[in-house]
Amino acid sequence: PASPFFLYVAYTAPHFPLHAEPADIDKYRGSYLKGWEHLRTERYGRLQEFGLISDEWPLSQPDSDIPDWESLDPGQKTEMDLRMAIYAAQIDSMDQGIGRILAALDQMGVEDDTLILFLSDNGGTHELISRAVTELELLGTDRSYQTYRKPWANASNVPFRLYKHWVHEGGMATPLIVHWPSRIRDRGGIRSQVGHVIDLMPTALEVAGVNYPSLFRGHSILPPEGTSLLPSFLDSPISREALFWEHESNRTVRVGEWKLVSKSLEGPWELYNLSSDRTESTDLSGTHPDRVDQMGPCGRGPDNSGARSEQPPVGLQRARDVAPESWLSPQPDPLWDVESFEVLGGESIKQDGRSIRRTAGAKSTRAEGRPSG
Repeated sequence: PASPFFLYVAYTAPHFPLHAEPADIDKYRGSYLKGWEHLRTERYGRLQEFGLISDEWPLSQPDSDIPDWESLDPGQKTEMDLRMAIYAAQIDSMDQGIGRILAALDQMGVEDDTLILFLSDNGGTHELISRAVTELELLGTDRSYQTYRKPWANASNVPFRLYKHWVHEGGMATPLIVHWPSRIRDRGGIRSQVGHVIDLMPTALEVAGVNYPSLFRGHSILPPEGTSLLPSFLDSPISREALFWEHESNRTVRVGEWKLVSKSLEGPWELYNLSSDRTESTDLSGTHPDRVDQMGPCGRGPDNSGARSEQPPVGLQRARDVAPESWLSPQPDPLWDVESFEVLGGESIKQDGRSIRRTAGAKSTRAEGRPSG
């Protein structure tokens, strides 16, 4: 087009806090009263039916601290159904907004020539956050600040293990939906190539037919990371050596179908073949120690000439001596009830009841009497 444009739309939903319009929430009240086990099984079967996952990938096992749905009393079931209904309402509201954008593109006559990419940033969160009011009738309003809790996050991440924060598939795997009618003819087609958010810039550059500059205001700048995803739109392979992730000291490296992952900087490596075991159910590190040794230095970085060498960011550890988590009823936020937090490297964050003072790069918060989350 004569006047090309770029639009970045960053929805907060369906992140916490659980806030949604009453009319949207009402659409989903009662939809989840069969419980999280039923929802996990139902979604697993539907993913297989649609061809989105392989029948060879077993459904991950739920965490041991997730209670059986039938062990809940009627009041607890009502509450948990409401939490998931609010979460669903957030997605519904987001979908309405995306629909308005698509309608505007159609009215402009540019929808067929507009490349649309939709993805999330991580898997569902297991975090227990319960701030402000806790009355059941106020959940979902701007007077509450709640999460939907671990059992529902486990259902959201089907068929994968773990949650946001970790770099196992349940924390990091996200589908990418691509819409480009004038160039992609295989509507509803499924691609299995691996992508990363660092690939979005190279993709946009190739689609626009422009080169990334090597200079900016007279200074040399680094080239963009990542690889264009454009070949995958035509179901062609994407060539790359490896991909790396680190989040709050959780680390992983992927080379082809193999993934090496660890839950900490010093923890043991786990090895999975994702082509046959995308749900990371069978750790092969013991049977393939040579591959662990080969990929391990890539995950560490400094001793491997082909990998970037970076100091991982300071990881914030959860506060000490907090009450055990309960997934079933509103609780005071344990992160607000302690006097300080431990930070890797011996640093600390202290609070005075109104604000949190940070040291050495720890996450800052707004001074309103509670952390910003």
